[in-house]
Amino acid sequence: MQNLEPILIFITVAEMGSFTRAADSLGIHKGRASTAVRKLEEDLGVRLLHRTTRSVRLTEDGRAFHARARDLLAEVDDLHSMFAGDRVALRGRLRVDLPTEVARTTIVPALPDFMAAHPQLELEVPSTDRQVDLVQE
Repeated sequence: MQNLEPILIFITVAEMGSFTRAADSLGIHKGRASTAVRKLEEDLGVRLLHRTTRSVRLTEDGRAFHARARDLLAEVDDLHSMFAGDRVALRGRLRVDLPTEVARTTIVPALPDFMAAHPQLELEVPSTDRQVDLVQE
């Protein structure tokens, strides 16, 4: 899926707000990231990012493209996962809301082993003892 690389680079730059941090995260040179995004903008005929020496922000077109591009890459990952079978590691974001006591006594002690077994998983485990309205929240 080599032709999706510029989209992945763009998404990473947009989410990190920096070409340098995005390039480091992806294990590529900053110049390659910059060139990929510039070429993507040329191919699309729109400016996706506002660039200054201090920040990188999405343009209006960039916001629209970012939302669709994230969905596209998620679909591609799902397609790959369909045929990968047991070879696929858990990855992505998982959020589990728990009562405080369950989190403290059961989940938190098991987290180090779980996260070591699934390093590509981003886990959010908020806990509360208040009644949660599942429909509203």
